[in-house]
Amino acid sequence: MYLKKLSQKKIKKGEIFGKEDDNGIVVSKFKDKRDIFLLSTRHKLDIIDTGKQSRKKESILKPDVILFYNAGKAGIDLSDQLASYSTPVRKSIRWYHKVMTEILLNTSVINAQIMYNMNHYDSKMNVKQFRESLIDKMLNLRPTSRKLAQQMAVPNTPKSTGNQ
Repeated sequence: MYLKKLSQKKIKKGEIFGKEDDNGIVVSKFKDKRDIFLLSTRHKLDIIDTGKQSRKKESILKPDVILFYNAGKAGIDLSDQLASYSTPVRKSIRWYHKVMTEILLNTSVINAQIMYNMNHYDSKMNVKQFRESLIDKMLNLRPTSRKLAQQMAVPNTPKSTGNQ
């Protein structure tokens, strides 16, 4: 019953209308360019200044739940963007194979590359270079490019011969 009342409620741009039930679930409606319906167990109906200004030099205010969502979504967008540059998925395979390949292979490689670059400020790699280095390491091959060879340089250890 409350959801029907919420959807029919007319609010102005920048306003929020909602209610929290006994279980701590907040159901709300926020008006920006269009109506946005929100459901959260973590956030209240708080409106926060984003620190940005509109063209009319007015502060832009948004609900806390939207700012939290947008902050988390930025990482996903970056991962999807990087994954789109070089995908191992082929057009000829069935759709469900594409989905599994995308999830298991591509997303995990992109996440690993992001973590690698976060921990190796001096030797960041793009997606293609990172994929090549992974393949080289898995197959125990020499690096495929001079730049990768320099980045992955490991001190040479003397090999022992069987005639000692």
